[in-house]
Amino acid sequence: MRKLTTIILIAVTCSLGLQSCYSPKPVIKLEPIQENTKWLQGKAFARDSLYGVAVSTAFNRYLRPHAIFEVEVINNSTLPLTVDPARMFFKALDANQNELPGALTSYALDPEVQILNLDKQVARLEASSKNAAIVGFVAAGVGVVAAVSSATTDDPDKSDRRAIGAATALIASDVATSVSVEDEYSAGLAEDERYIWENSTLRKTTLEPRQAIKGRVYFLGNEDAKYIQLHFPIDDKFITFTYKQRKFLP
Repeated sequence: MRKLTTIILIAVTCSLGLQSCYSPKPVIKLEPIQENTKWLQGKAFARDSLYGVAVSTAFNRYLRPHAIFEVEVINNSTLPLTVDPARMFFKALDANQNELPGALTSYALDPEVQILNLDKQVARLEASSKNAAIVGFVAAGVGVVAAVSSATTDDPDKSDRRAIGAATALIASDVATSVSVEDEYSAGLAEDERYIWENSTLRKTTLEPRQAIKGRVYFLGNEDAKYIQLHFPIDDKFITFTYKQRKFLP
């Protein structure tokens, strides 16, 4: 009894120790410092224009490791405009709004690359699930045959060996079936993620005059930055938006 109590105390102590190792990370918000800002459903959209192209950006959320923005582009020019989110980038700045030493320029994640990678992942998972299902069926069949054989033989040693083989085959069948189910579940999650990239992100699009487009853009964030400078390319120049990065402790 004393030994059991000691084990329980050790387990509780270890559990509390592990909990103390994981502190909640701060919540990060980005606030535009531009004067030309309009609010929509709780989001501050900073707006600017260049060459007849109007661009609005708003910080959506920080989902580690990504900083997510909502971007709207309106082509008020007389020429077609190709919007390519992969050409957008931001720079991490210090408290004086100078580039943070050692910080790399962060280009937006290309939705087309993300969708292609997810398609490859789904294809691999579907193949793995089918292969695991086949292995499970075969192993189950082997287990059933071995079990029947062990029950019908008069040799005790041979019966024990076949019984062990039957149990092993059935365990292998259960494992293979579990792998198949897990792969199907993972494929479903990848499909859900693909749907998000396909339908909610800003994707490469040619805007004719008077056309507009809106979507989310993902960047790898920089939690050390005091300011973030977001650059949207238009021809040979950029529209620039500056955001102040704030941290809130949970």
